[in-house]
Amino acid sequence: MSKFLQSSPNLNALLDGSLAIYGASIGATNLTPNFPVRVDPSRRLVATTLAQNDVTGLVADLGALQSKTQNISGTTTVGNTSFAGVLQSTSAVESNAFTMVQLGATPTPVPSRGFLWSDTSDQLHYATVGGGDQIVPIGGPYLPLAGGTMTGSIDMGGQEITNTIALRFPTGTGEVTIGDSVTDSAIASTVVGSSSITSSADTQIFGYSSTIDGLSAGSTCVGKSSSVTSSSSAIVMGRASSIINSSYGIVIGSTSGMTGATEAIVLGINSTSAATRANCIGRSISNSIANSLLIDSSSNFRSNTTTCDLGTTSRPFQTLYLNTNIAQQPQRRQHSIQRGRLDVWQPSKLLECNRQSNPTPP
Repeated sequence: MSKFLQSSPNLNALLDGSLAIYGASIGATNLTPNFPVRVDPSRRLVATTLAQNDVTGLVADLGALQSKTQNISGTTTVGNTSFAGVLQSTSAVESNAFTMVQLGATPTPVPSRGFLWSDTSDQLHYATVGGGDQIVPIGGPYLPLAGGTMTGSIDMGGQEITNTIALRFPTGTGEVTIGDSVTDSAIASTVVGSSSITSSADTQIFGYSSTIDGLSAGSTCVGKSSSVTSSSSAIVMGRASSIINSSYGIVIGSTSGMTGATEAIVLGINSTSAATRANCIGRSISNSIANSLLIDSSSNFRSNTTTCDLGTTSRPFQTLYLNTNIAQQPQRRQHSIQRGRLDVWQPSKLLECNRQSNPTPP
């Protein structure tokens, strides 16, 4: 029989905890509705939230959660828990460091500092001090430090490239272009210098604002503001020098040039050639006589040793025209005539010398 139905019930059994109570349902006025019931440290039944240890296996499951990809919907509070996998959320993810809004949701107004979000174009934004909207400068994918293959151009932003061992260009085209505002529209060409242009194959430009047109294959320009026009296999070396309609011509010197002087050579400053093989050596001279060599009046020919020959037995000079006497050192008055005739033109007379004679200069 139940002890509660006895005529003299023993209430001590209810107080000392030795009484076993069984029933279909039980209630208590100190319990909070809709809260789980647990035993507190005083062994009393209380209605409160559960700790991780109150649920069997919950700690182990949370540990496994850290290394897996989990989808979280709604609002979930996570304490000191790290995630080694991917954390996905359909709502905001908040922490003491930042707040991230779901994709495509741009906050209005822009919140204060410590807020990240992605707009409808998948561009990442972050909030600055005072609620400013700043786009995160990402363009990805990025080239790793270990190297790789670029898929687009590199804008250095005015910065230098240093400590480079070599610059290597792809084989086949042979095109090398270095400089600002450079135009290289030809194969196997090289342009080094800003504002320079080449339009012919197998050409080279080294200098600022120099040009080689489309009718000058195989030509080379070295110097500022130099040019080659309608002249194949021509070479210009010097500032503001040019070759025009003069294939195989060579100009070395500033402000010099040639026009219509095929296979001519100009060596000097401010000198020009205007006929086939009309060569120039010197400063401020112009040669328009074909197959000739012109030197300026301040130049002369001399040996770097004591004496030298003028011509050879098999390749002698034909006629020597002079405007004054033949000069020689006093101790060397003997002349060796290599041909049967030596013509020395002077304004007043013609001196003729035979091979065996020993002429004395007049």
